[in-house]
Amino acid sequence: MNTTNSCIAEYNSSCSSKADCTDTYGECRSGKCQCLDGYSYDARTKNCAGLLNAPCSSHELCTIPYSRCLPQLPTAGNRCCTCMQGYHTVNNQCQATHGLGCDLNGLCSDDQTECDVGKSNKCVCRSHHKYDGQTCRREY
Repeated sequence: MNTTNSCIAEYNSSCSSKADCTDTYGECRSGKCQCLDGYSYDARTKNCAGLLNAPCSSHELCTIPYSRCLPQLPTAGNRCCTCMQGYHTVNNQCQATHGLGCDLNGLCSDDQTECDVGKSNKCVCRSHHKYDGQTCRREY
């Protein structure tokens, strides 16, 4: 507990112990409030937020688009930031399969799909490809 009369430190502020840092997922490292391993600072929420596979207690702590704080089997008591159903982990991002939402080109899970930005904002088959119920295949 912070026993000084100073304000509790925010991210990257000076500190002398964990008690000086405001964030649940922060620690005092080398005299500065920093995020724990597996977390990164989210300027939008001004908190340390969970990367994929980081332990979490709520969805808000998972900042990778299309990730959620979900129970991990076989013990449902452990919760981690995980890609939503239908999304796959690729380079620490959650990428969509055909028909699911996306927000930037490149966030679809395979080379045969692309994000239809500004129209449906879903992963669709690239031109000259057709969805066969499982994947997009090149039409000959």
